[in-house]
Amino acid sequence: MSSYGRISAMLITLKNNRSPKCERKLGNKEYPEGVQIGPPLQYKNKLSEHQMRVFKEKLVLKKRKTTRRTIMIYIITLLTVAIFITYKVNTY
Repeated sequence: MSSYGRISAMLITLKNNRSPKCERKLGNKEYPEGVQIGPPLQYKNKLSEHQMRVFKEKLVLKKRKTTRRTIMIYIITLLTVAIFITYKVNTY
C-alpha cells in the first residue's frame, strides 16, 4: 500500500508537466502561418520531357548499380566470415 502514494505523486507531476498540444506544434499563437524556413524554391533550369526521361533512366541505372554493389559487398563479407569461422572451428 505504501507504493500507491509514490505512484499517484508521480502521475500528478507528469500530468502537471505536460505541455498543451497547441504549443507542441509549429503553428501556435505566435506563428499562425507557421515558421518560415526560407524563401520558396525557384528552379533556374527546366527540363524538357525528353531530358526528364533520360534523367530518370540514368537515376534508375545508378540505383541498380549501387544496389548490386551493396549486395556483392554483403555476399563477399558473409562468405569471408563463414570461411573464417569454419577455418577456426576446424583448427581446434
